[in-house]
Amino acid sequence: MELLYEITMDVDVRDVGATPSGRRRIVVVKNGSFSGPRLRGRVLPCGGDWLLERADGSRRLDVRITLETHDGALIYASYLGIIHGSATDVSTHYFRTGRCWRRPPNSTTGSITSWLWATGGALAHRSGTPCT
Repeated sequence: MELLYEITMDVDVRDVGATPSGRRRIVVVKNGSFSGPRLRGRVLPCGGDWLLERADGSRRLDVRITLETHDGALIYASYLGIIHGSATDVSTHYFRTGRCWRRPPNSTTGSITSWLWATGGALAHRSGTPCT
């Protein structure tokens, strides 16, 4: 598996409170950036993570973000997963996620995003943002 990107996001956390399934938090993305060997750009301020803290201490991710590459291509990234580790120490985080990439129907071939679609974009990323 090839590293796709490292990502850093500036976020606001909204605590919804306790639910029957666990404590719900909405992590709203204000901005961010990502970079990898073949893909780089910014995270647009129109997404977030609908995070659920479970009784066992793990957190269920439901992330939907829009990435804008350095050449202007837009990528909708959506993934579900589980995160284990301290809520405040990102060095302890362990992610298990699946991903879904979507591109606009008018995307051109030959761009960096064509490589992403051809490879299936196996997700291997490192996050610099703690899930709190």
